[in-house]
Amino acid sequence: MTNEPSNTQTGSNPEISSDFKRTYLFFYGFVVIGMLFVLAGQWSGHPLAALLWSFACLASGSFVGFLFGIPKVTQLDGGSAAGSVAPAGTASAAASPAANPPPTAGAGYRLLVNTNLTDISDWLTKIIVGLTLVELQKIPENLSRASLFIAYSLGGPNEKSFAGAILVYFSVGGFLGGYLFTRLFLTGAFYRADQPNLTQSGAEALRNTVISQESGSQTVSEVAEAAAKQILSKSLDQLSSLEEIAAWAKAQSLAKNYQAALEGYNKAIALSPADVKLRYERAIASSGAGQPRNLVKEQLVDAYKWLNPQTSPDVRAHLYKELTYACLYLDPPEGFSRAIQFAEEFLSDPANLMAGRVVAKIQVNRAAAYGQMHRWYTLHPDPSVDLKLCRDRALEAVKAAVAIDPGAQEQLRLLVDPNFPNKDQKENDLEDFANDAEFREAVGLPNSP
Repeated sequence: MTNEPSNTQTGSNPEISSDFKRTYLFFYGFVVIGMLFVLAGQWSGHPLAALLWSFACLASGSFVGFLFGIPKVTQLDGGSAAGSVAPAGTASAAASPAANPPPTAGAGYRLLVNTNLTDISDWLTKIIVGLTLVELQKIPENLSRASLFIAYSLGGPNEKSFAGAILVYFSVGGFLGGYLFTRLFLTGAFYRADQPNLTQSGAEALRNTVISQESGSQTVSEVAEAAAKQILSKSLDQLSSLEEIAAWAKAQSLAKNYQAALEGYNKAIALSPADVKLRYERAIASSGAGQPRNLVKEQLVDAYKWLNPQTSPDVRAHLYKELTYACLYLDPPEGFSRAIQFAEEFLSDPANLMAGRVVAKIQVNRAAAYGQMHRWYTLHPDPSVDLKLCRDRALEAVKAAVAIDPGAQEQLRLLVDPNFPNKDQKENDLEDFANDAEFREAVGLPNSP
């Protein structure tokens, strides 16, 4: 899954945003200057006539500019797929129908983009251009007649010149403004409106997928995977609802685009500060992005502080698992002390013990923490610390982990056996007990090393 962000919103691309602002300022100044001349005139007719005619010409010109600027929408394969135009500054691949298929509701039924306005725009622009070319020689005469018609409402034939100026100035200005604003803004708006929305079931499936720091540990359903691909076709600036922003961040994290995921999680947390799951997932994305372990731990503790009775048991269990795991990599004695604190706190509540394999992983982390504690106080003796109790608690955690999940033996063997194949020498938390018969039996090692 890859993300192909499209700059279809003026705020998502600095160059497009700058162009839009310059166009807006130019058009605003253009209209203001014209209105000042209109208001400065001394009219013998109705006092608002000149102003009304100015707005009428501006609106007419803008409408024609809008017709000329409406983007075309392509229906491919005889209407079997609907694509939407890629706005200026957008890669054509991001707007391709194949990349953004329309929502469907069963075989043979498809929702297509309504192109009536586009068709009408195409017809009218061709008619306008054709008539203009045919009647090119009559344009001065028609302009003169229109100016005279307007002049009567301004005070009489003597105002014909000024009436002609109003007609040309505001009609041309309106045309340019209508065309440019349609191209710079409405094209992107049409594109965004034609993109498929994330379905409720897809968003829920994606949000219910719990991720962790362990590679490959998350199981993604087909519905969640399809939703992730769909939401990745959009850029973060296109999303406004909390549900879509959270789903986008989750999809980026699943795709291992961790920096983008962090941006999404920060935006989602700003909208929902009390969401424990968002804060937890941001910490996982930070870990994936390679941020310092202390920062990851702080973000996990931050999520921990927001735990409440409404937090789902699944999220609670994964949060404690990641907390105990992250603390194991902090400097002793703080690291193992915090890991033990969180593990014992979680396991002390019988309601938490229903989390199955996640509990087994917490027990593995608990065993590793007591192993670190045993090693530390062996090297730094403290009369207040009972090393035998550390050993017994570590063994208790090992047996509990294996009883819940026999597959945990492999990871525990790695921590106990200094001769484990291809072992990272830093994974030595339980090596103090490598010759302990009970430990060796518990993790499936021969009695004699």
